[in-house]
Amino acid sequence: MLDDIKLKFVNVLLFFADIKRKNGIEYFRYNQAIYLQKFEQNKFLNLFKNKKIGIDLRMYLNSNGISGNRGTAFRIHSISELIFCYKKI
Repeated sequence: MLDDIKLKFVNVLLFFADIKRKNGIEYFRYNQAIYLQKFEQNKFLNLFKNKKIGIDLRMYLNSNGISGNRGTAFRIHSISELIFCYKKI
C-alpha cells in the first residue's frame, strides 16, 4: 500500500476555483494553482494515524449483482494538511 501512496502523491498539481452554477451547469474559474513536489511519506502516514486523512474504498454492486471498484480515495480534511506532506511547494 505504501508504494501505491507514493505513486498517487509523488507530485501533485492542486487547483483552487470559484464555482458558479447557471441553469443547472457548473462553471469553474480557476484562480490559483500550487505544484507540490517531493512527497514525504512519513508525514502522510502520521496524518493518517492522527485521523487527519481517511481512506474511502469506492466499491459497489451494480444492478446485475456484479461488484465494481473505482479505486481507493483519500479524504483529506484540510488542504493545508496535504501541503504539509511536501518538501517543495
